[in-house]
Amino acid sequence: RSGPYYWDAHVLDIPFVREADIPEAKPTAGEPLQTWDFSAGLSGWESLNQYQKFAVEDGALVVAYEGNDPYFQAPTVSLPETPSVVIRLRLRGSGGGMALYWIEDGQTGYDGNHVTTLGIARSDEWHDIDIPLKTQGALRQFRIDPPGQSGQIEIDQVQVLPAPAIPDLKPIRGEVVFHVHPDRL
Repeated sequence: RSGPYYWDAHVLDIPFVREADIPEAKPTAGEPLQTWDFSAGLSGWESLNQYQKFAVEDGALVVAYEGNDPYFQAPTVSLPETPSVVIRLRLRGSGGGMALYWIEDGQTGYDGNHVTTLGIARSDEWHDIDIPLKTQGALRQFRIDPPGQSGQIEIDQVQVLPAPAIPDLKPIRGEVVFHVHPDRL
């Protein structure tokens, strides 16, 4: 039988946050850079692909979708250049895998280098989801690929917030080492 005699793991290059820094790390301080609350209608938001319903009802954007790649986008914005921002969505509805693509100064369209993905749980209650974006330039526009391939979500509010700076992070690296004895190979 071949195989490792024993192995051990070493932690390296992982930025840990001290518990005392967690309140400062949440993007709740400071004024939003942009807010949409849909009280005045769509406010420039556009459905782009595979939507059955895209309308404002009772002050919320209602998005019903079905297909292999539904997505919709925010209007263009003129925001200051920041090292990163957080998109906060107040929503309820279907759950599943979701993606957010963004365009920065100098880009001509959405691409695979400017995307973040996340999973969200189905909920009939309003809740906030924070989506951090590592921007290199000023954010100009973003699109949302809603959770799953079919469903319905309602969005009550969207905010673009400045991302917090987390002080004193020390990167640490990780590796796994397998130890073997030559007579067991």
